[in-house]
Amino acid sequence: MENQVEEIKKKLDIVEVINRLLPLRKRGRHYVANCPFHQEKTPSFIVSPELQIYKCFGCGKAGDVFSFIQEFNRIDFREALEEMAKVAGVKLLNTFEDSREEKNKKTLLKINEEVARFYHYMLTTHQLGKEAREYLEKREIDEKMIKTFQVGFCPNDSRLITAYLKKKNFTEEDLVKTGTFGWSQYGGKKLYDRFSGRLTFPLVDFRERILGFSGRVLPGAKAEQAKYINSPETELYHKSQMVYGLNLAKEAIRKELSVIVVEGEFDMISPFGTGIKNIVAIKGTAFTEEQLQLLRRYTDTLILALDSDFAGNNAAIKSIEMAEKLEFEIRVVNLVGKYKDPDEAIRDDPDG
Repeated sequence: MENQVEEIKKKLDIVEVINRLLPLRKRGRHYVANCPFHQEKTPSFIVSPELQIYKCFGCGKAGDVFSFIQEFNRIDFREALEEMAKVAGVKLLNTFEDSREEKNKKTLLKINEEVARFYHYMLTTHQLGKEAREYLEKREIDEKMIKTFQVGFCPNDSRLITAYLKKKNFTEEDLVKTGTFGWSQYGGKKLYDRFSGRLTFPLVDFRERILGFSGRVLPGAKAEQAKYINSPETELYHKSQMVYGLNLAKEAIRKELSVIVVEGEFDMISPFGTGIKNIVAIKGTAFTEEQLQLLRRYTDTLILALDSDFAGNNAAIKSIEMAEKLEFEIRVVNLVGKYKDPDEAIRDDPDG
């Protein structure tokens, strides 16, 4: 294993690896950036291409390419090694033995991938997804965006998806652990899908892992149904840490040196489809500190485009106060009172 660690390090350039995650600027023989591990205005984070190490002279964090990936992605050495092996094109001969907790998480991730695949198929191909497809057409969400965001549809009959997953040898207990499924209280112990009859949006983290889902009702749904629901808190999904679309937007955020922040999925998807790529959704009416810290890795400039209704304005105030404490530069998009949210504005005036 030690030989493979060195093999991977020799095939990687720490400057290239870090620059994909954090904008670096050349300064003499080294590269510099604002440290991603603490707030600062003057760059004190140094990367040495000669020594293949990094060091922050502000907070003291230092190490090689593996320790950087561990710190930046908040993962252990084994996960960092596996990620860097893929980047370097090295096949690990001796992998670590997964703990019970790690095995469980991998199983849940596999289930989420299959669930997303099933939902997407039902939306794009199956007759049961026709109404949902027509709704997306009315909202001017095209096939490319449906594929990019893996938008799906969950049929009302939960037996369809549970039968599909059982054929993949997943247990009912594991399905429930994902948060997507629960035990019905009626007619005996049966599994139900909490997203039945809804459009579905996979909640993908910045490492391209599907951690959970959100679902939106279609027009004509019962009035007592919540318009949007999310996965509950699970071993994988924590709402306070999720920034929707960051996996797709992070490169553009780094390039544009700013991020546009909206509330909901459609608020992000519509602008993204018109070419506005440095945009994410916070899935609620206010930031959490975890969300802000995650965005701070990629930029120090927030452009808030929250809904123009009362809740949106309150959210903007709360978010501004929290972001200011983290030394973000903050700008606010004025929807001129004409539009409720960015999705509505884009559909009405795509060139505006």
